[in-house]
Amino acid sequence: LGDLTKWYEDRLKVCEKLEKAECELLRDALKAKRAEEKAKSDAEKQAKKAAKKASKVSSPDQQIPLTLIQHDIEEKGTATAFSKVVRPTHRLGKVPFVGPKVDTITWCKDEIARLNTLINEGRKSLKHGESYAAFVECNLQIGAHVLSQVVVSDEPMHMADKWTDVDSNDIVWRNIDDSGYEMRFRYVTSWIAMAILIVLWSFPVAFVGMLSNISALCIKVPWLAWILNNIPQGIISGLLPPVFLAILLLILPVILRALAWYENITRYSLISISLYKRYFIFLIIHGFLVVTLSSGLTAAIPQILEQPGTIVESLARRLPDAATFFLTYTVTTGFAGAASALLQLVPLLLYFVNRWLFGDTPRQAYKKTFLMPNADFGEILPRVSLVAAIAMAYSVVAPIINGLALLTFFLLWVAWKFLFTWVFDQPEAAETGGLYYPLALGNLFIGLYIEQICLCGLFFLATDADGNRSAIPQGALVFALLIVTFSAQMFFRSTYS
Repeated sequence: LGDLTKWYEDRLKVCEKLEKAECELLRDALKAKRAEEKAKSDAEKQAKKAAKKASKVSSPDQQIPLTLIQHDIEEKGTATAFSKVVRPTHRLGKVPFVGPKVDTITWCKDEIARLNTLINEGRKSLKHGESYAAFVECNLQIGAHVLSQVVVSDEPMHMADKWTDVDSNDIVWRNIDDSGYEMRFRYVTSWIAMAILIVLWSFPVAFVGMLSNISALCIKVPWLAWILNNIPQGIISGLLPPVFLAILLLILPVILRALAWYENITRYSLISISLYKRYFIFLIIHGFLVVTLSSGLTAAIPQILEQPGTIVESLARRLPDAATFFLTYTVTTGFAGAASALLQLVPLLLYFVNRWLFGDTPRQAYKKTFLMPNADFGEILPRVSLVAAIAMAYSVVAPIINGLALLTFFLLWVAWKFLFTWVFDQPEAAETGGLYYPLALGNLFIGLYIEQICLCGLFFLATDADGNRSAIPQGALVFALLIVTFSAQMFFRSTYS
């Protein structure tokens, strides 16, 4: 397709700019018209006052004609009103407030005409048979499903991805003409960039984990004792870590979505699925594993410094100490998450702000006022999956989390059922045919793996009063259960593949 997709998208942007400029001009003209009518009304009142005053003059020659007075005042009012109507202008430079200033309406019309010419010529010059994508319409639905399983090309990675029941609004047109090698290269480099981001993200998240067990750190590092002397420990270890973690996770989806875009995925719904995968990996690593390990490491620092050889055993025994943080996180997600979802305070404020800032045209005003919002599962489901994984992982180590997780999911179920019934309206283009379900089901196994590996470590490292290993059979049973869990996951994956 070459530059066709770019020209098409540029034309849409110019059309929106033209619509906005014309609406701005019409709005200013309407204000000028109202000012003109007000000037006429004021002119009539002044003319009547002048005529009444002139009628009191003794000499008829000194009287001023009423029509002359009214005409002179009307001309002044009209000229003053319409002189304030200025045609919209903008600068052509890529840097704001830099570049030549042009009339927006005239420039948009010329630009649309230029882009129409380029698009028509580009369509005529398309060479059939050399594209990396094709659209096939079948008479029967079964024909489409059979055709999607046929090998299209004998070249490696050429037209290897095929989809059925695709909505035209779900297509990322700029990404459909990329070769298989380019898409593979972008896929690999995007995941390499994500791995680097995971490593760099560990430092702020580890700091959050240390805050959850600040008391043990202050005992070993005395110069940090002033923190607990000035700030209550409950605020530092119970309130601040979830707040800081929520702030970090708020900006994370923006970065991960950019990586999914870079991957050259051809459908918006698949971009959300890629965001779901990446976001959950980040959450399970930084929102759970790093926080758990850093919290356990902080609590085990005194014993590790005294006996470095017991670092593995100390960490295994201290890992349950991080349960306090995750109990707080689960309760916060349930009560605060469900309450904020039902209250919809932020969307309500954004509704009025968007109408004021981005409601310049009838089209924009209609979208902001009448169209219902939709939910992005790529950002919502990973957080819910994280709570489920945490509940699975700590279901044996800290059994109280089972009841809290049950309450959390009940509150979230009530809140989201209300939202999907009365607030949200999912567009057909966002439908994936149930592709989120096997992903969410597979993510539950992550929590089971963490739980069983942790139990294996605790059992294998457990010792009796004489220092002998006392729970080897229990550890072997949990290890066998780990194999059964892995087999079950492979069965589910083969079922939904």
